[in-house]
Amino acid sequence: MKLILVRHIETKANYEQKYIGHTHSQITQRGYEQIEKLVKKLKKYEFDNVYTSPMYRAKAIGERLAVDKELIQDDRLKELNFGVFEGLSYKQAKEQYKDIWNNWTNDYINYTLPKGENLLNLQYRVEDFVKSLKEGIHLIITHGGVIQSFLTYLLGIDIDKRWHFKIGLGTIIEIEYDNNYAIIESIDRLV
Repeated sequence: MKLILVRHIETKANYEQKYIGHTHSQITQRGYEQIEKLVKKLKKYEFDNVYTSPMYRAKAIGERLAVDKELIQDDRLKELNFGVFEGLSYKQAKEQYKDIWNNWTNDYINYTLPKGENLLNLQYRVEDFVKSLKEGIHLIITHGGVIQSFLTYLLGIDIDKRWHFKIGLGTIIEIEYDNNYAIIESIDRLV
């Protein structure tokens, strides 16, 4: 099986460095330009289907590519739900929710953000998604944290090593995955 993992393009919240796991944010002009570049690159790939997060920043790319394929939106491909941090800048979250910020940064894997989730929840969603896939070539358009979870799971790396993977906006990662063994075939950064 082959997975082509793609991170979404720039939104206003990305530009403003805000937490927006489950929150919609408007695509910037630069983001629309990135969609055009990404679509052009991705049309060179062969794929059997297109999976996407239901968040518009990911879905907008999938809609352009699923011309003769089914576009499958899957909630398991959503970014981490940042709960009370949603819509806040990193500085605002730290200042407005000091205790929560400290708890989260001290145990970001297990600590559940109020009105949100913890990193293990995200990891389990990704594992469940991978296990549900059939043979084929799957184009998966999602979010940076989700792609980090894909990589740690597929490569058999501890979840706390996810920070070794910087997933820029518009990044494309090709992974061959057979018999629980993953090989990264290519990484292409848009920006």
